[in-house]
Amino acid sequence: MNYLPICIQKTVNPGKLYDELLNQNLIQPLQPDGTSTVYGTDDTVTIYVHPDITQEELDAIGEVVEAHDPSPVPEPPSELEVIGGQLVEKDLQILELQGQNQLLGQEVVGLELQNLELQNQNAVLGGQVVGLELNNLELVTENQMQGQQLADMDLRLLTIEMGGNVSE
Repeated sequence: MNYLPICIQKTVNPGKLYDELLNQNLIQPLQPDGTSTVYGTDDTVTIYVHPDITQEELDAIGEVVEAHDPSPVPEPPSELEVIGGQLVEKDLQILELQGQNQLLGQEVVGLELQNLELQNQNAVLGGQVVGLELNNLELVTENQMQGQQLADMDLRLLTIEMGGNVSE
Protein backbone atom coordinates (compact mmCIF):
# COMPACT_ATOMS: atom_id res chain seq x y z
CA MET A 1 0.00 0.00 0.00
CA ASN A 2 1.39 3.39 -1.01
CA TYR A 3 1.01 6.34 1.26
CA LEU A 4 -0.09 9.64 -0.20
CA PRO A 5 2.15 12.68 0.30
CA ILE A 6 0.67 15.97 1.47
CA CYS A 7 3.01 18.91 0.89
CA ILE A 8 2.48 22.07 2.94
CA GLN A 9 4.45 25.30 2.64
CA LYS A 10 5.41 25.96 6.27
CA THR A 11 8.54 25.86 8.37
CA VAL A 12 8.25 23.05 10.90
CA ASN A 13 10.20 21.03 13.40
CA PRO A 14 9.63 17.60 11.81
CA GLY A 15 10.19 15.51 14.93
CA LYS A 16 7.98 17.75 17.04
CA LEU A 17 5.24 17.86 14.37
CA TYR A 18 5.44 14.06 13.99
CA ASP A 19 4.85 13.65 17.76
CA GLU A 20 1.92 16.11 17.70
CA LEU A 21 0.21 14.32 14.80
CA LEU A 22 0.93 10.86 16.21
CA ASN A 23 -0.45 11.80 19.65
CA GLN A 24 -3.76 12.70 17.99
CA ASN A 25 -3.77 9.47 15.88
CA LEU A 26 -3.76 11.49 12.65
CA ILE A 27 -0.80 9.63 11.09
CA GLN A 28 0.62 6.11 11.15
CA PRO A 29 3.68 5.57 13.36
CA LEU A 30 5.85 4.56 10.37
CA GLN A 31 5.52 3.88 6.68
CA PRO A 32 5.58 0.20 5.67
CA ASP A 33 9.27 0.51 4.77
CA GLY A 34 9.97 1.76 8.35
CA THR A 35 10.61 5.41 7.50
CA SER A 36 8.97 8.41 9.13
CA THR A 37 5.69 9.76 7.85
CA VAL A 38 6.71 13.43 8.32
CA TYR A 39 9.56 15.16 6.46
CA GLY A 40 10.42 18.83 6.55
CA THR A 41 12.81 21.38 5.13
CA ASP A 42 13.32 25.04 5.95
CA ASP A 43 10.02 26.06 4.35
CA THR A 44 8.09 22.90 3.38
CA VAL A 45 6.70 19.86 5.18
CA THR A 46 5.62 16.59 3.56
CA ILE A 47 3.28 14.31 5.49
CA TYR A 48 2.58 10.80 4.20
CA VAL A 49 -0.98 9.69 4.96
CA HIS A 50 -2.97 6.51 4.45
CA PRO A 51 -4.89 6.46 1.13
CA ASP A 52 -8.23 5.96 2.95
CA ILE A 53 -7.92 9.23 4.91
CA THR A 54 -11.16 11.17 5.45
CA GLN A 55 -11.70 14.86 4.87
CA GLU A 56 -12.15 15.38 8.66
CA GLU A 57 -8.75 13.77 9.25
CA LEU A 58 -7.17 15.96 6.54
CA ASP A 59 -8.72 19.05 8.15
CA ALA A 60 -7.45 17.98 11.58
CA ILE A 61 -3.93 17.50 10.15
CA GLY A 62 -4.14 20.99 8.59
CA GLU A 63 -5.16 22.47 11.96
CA VAL A 64 -2.28 20.76 13.78
CA VAL A 65 0.21 21.94 11.14
CA GLU A 66 -1.20 25.48 11.25
CA ALA A 67 -0.97 25.61 15.08
CA HIS A 68 2.48 23.98 15.10
CA ASP A 69 5.31 25.91 16.76
CA PRO A 70 8.57 25.02 14.99
CA SER A 71 10.78 26.09 17.88
CA PRO A 72 12.98 23.26 19.04
CA VAL A 73 11.90 21.06 21.90
CA PRO A 74 14.01 21.98 24.90
CA GLU A 75 16.69 19.48 25.68
CA PRO A 76 15.98 17.51 28.81
CA PRO A 77 18.35 18.49 31.58
CA SER A 78 21.50 16.44 31.87
CA GLU A 79 22.03 14.14 34.82
CA LEU A 80 24.52 16.66 36.20
CA GLU A 81 21.94 19.48 35.91
CA VAL A 82 19.29 17.33 37.59
CA ILE A 83 21.65 16.47 40.45
CA GLY A 84 22.71 20.13 40.72
CA GLY A 85 19.07 21.19 40.93
CA GLN A 86 18.43 18.59 43.60
CA LEU A 87 21.45 19.83 45.57
CA VAL A 88 20.21 23.42 45.35
CA GLU A 89 16.77 22.28 46.52
CA LYS A 90 18.30 20.36 49.44
CA ASP A 91 20.45 23.37 50.35
CA LEU A 92 17.33 25.56 50.40
CA GLN A 93 15.56 23.00 52.60
CA ILE A 94 18.56 22.95 54.94
CA LEU A 95 18.56 26.76 55.14
CA GLU A 96 14.83 26.75 55.86
CA LEU A 97 15.26 24.13 58.59
CA GLN A 98 18.18 26.08 60.07
CA GLY A 99 15.98 29.18 60.19
CA GLN A 100 13.20 27.19 61.86
CA ASN A 101 15.72 25.74 64.36
CA GLN A 102 16.98 29.23 65.14
CA LEU A 103 13.43 30.45 65.79
CA LEU A 104 12.71 27.42 67.96
CA GLY A 105 15.97 28.02 69.83
CA GLN A 106 14.95 31.60 70.51
CA GLU A 107 11.56 30.39 71.75
CA VAL A 108 13.30 27.88 74.06
CA VAL A 109 15.56 30.62 75.43
CA GLY A 110 12.50 32.81 76.02
CA LEU A 111 10.74 29.99 77.85
CA GLU A 112 13.85 29.31 79.94
CA LEU A 113 14.01 33.00 80.89
CA GLN A 114 10.33 32.91 81.86
CA ASN A 115 11.02 29.79 83.91
CA LEU A 116 13.90 31.50 85.73
CA GLU A 117 11.73 34.54 86.38
CA LEU A 118 8.98 32.33 87.79
CA GLN A 119 11.53 30.50 89.95
CA ASN A 120 12.76 33.85 91.30
CA GLN A 121 9.19 34.96 91.97
CA ASN A 122 8.56 31.62 93.65
CA ALA A 123 11.62 32.10 95.86
CA VAL A 124 10.45 35.63 96.81
CA LEU A 125 6.95 34.34 97.58
CA GLY A 126 8.47 31.47 99.55
CA GLY A 127 10.46 33.99 101.61
CA GLN A 128 7.29 36.00 102.19
CA VAL A 129 5.46 32.85 103.28
CA VAL A 130 8.25 32.00 105.73
CA GLY A 131 8.11 35.56 107.07
CA LEU A 132 4.32 35.29 107.51
CA GLU A 133 4.70 31.93 109.21
CA LEU A 134 7.26 33.44 111.60
CA ASN A 135 4.88 36.35 112.30
CA ASN A 136 2.13 33.81 112.87
CA LEU A 137 4.34 31.84 115.29
CA GLU A 138 5.19 35.06 117.13
CA LEU A 139 1.48 35.90 117.38
CA VAL A 140 0.66 32.39 118.58
CA THR A 141 3.44 32.61 121.15
CA GLU A 142 2.25 36.07 122.20
CA ASN A 143 -1.33 34.78 122.42
CA GLN A 144 -0.17 31.86 124.51
CA MET A 145 1.73 34.22 126.81
CA GLN A 146 -1.30 36.50 127.09
CA GLY A 147 -3.45 33.46 127.69
CA GLN A 148 -1.09 32.38 130.46
CA GLN A 149 -1.18 35.87 131.94
CA LEU A 150 -5.00 35.81 131.82
CA ALA A 151 -5.00 32.41 133.47
CA ASP A 152 -2.64 33.71 136.16
CA MET A 153 -4.87 36.76 136.69
CA ASP A 154 -7.94 34.57 136.89
CA LEU A 155 -6.17 32.42 139.44
CA ARG A 156 -5.25 35.48 141.50
CA LEU A 157 -8.79 36.81 141.34
CA LEU A 158 -10.12 33.47 142.33
CA THR A 159 -7.66 33.32 145.18
CA ILE A 160 -8.56 36.85 146.31
CA GLU A 161 -12.24 36.08 146.13
CA MET A 162 -11.69 33.01 148.25
CA GLY A 163 -9.89 35.12 150.72
CA GLY A 164 -6.47 33.89 150.17
CA ASN A 165 -3.19 35.59 149.83
CA VAL A 166 -1.71 36.11 146.45
CA SER A 167 2.02 35.80 146.26
CA GLU A 168 3.84 37.36 143.45
